[in-house]
Amino acid sequence: MRLKFVKRKQRELINSFRIENKLSWDELCNLLNVKYGRIMAYFNEASFIDEELYKKLDKKRDYSRYVLERLEDNWGKRKGGINSKGLNIKIINYSLFACNL
Repeated sequence: MRLKFVKRKQRELINSFRIENKLSWDELCNLLNVKYGRIMAYFNEASFIDEELYKKLDKKRDYSRYVLERLEDNWGKRKGGINSKGLNIKIINYSLFACNL
């Protein structure tokens, strides 16, 4: 599950954990077993944080009141092929005989 936080609270959660434990960014990545780029995506709130990672960061559950939504891991996925209903296809209508000379 992915957790959607109130704006800026996900960043605050990660930074407070890092400061409380006196960790560098590299040490934080090693401790959580997450790559640096992924931590930065969570920190910059470009990605929603994983629930298991949240449990490691917030042992006291102080930030649980800031969780807006719990989303499935594939929450943004669309169906493709026959089931897509053409939602992701842009149709351009050209007229062959419309020439303004």
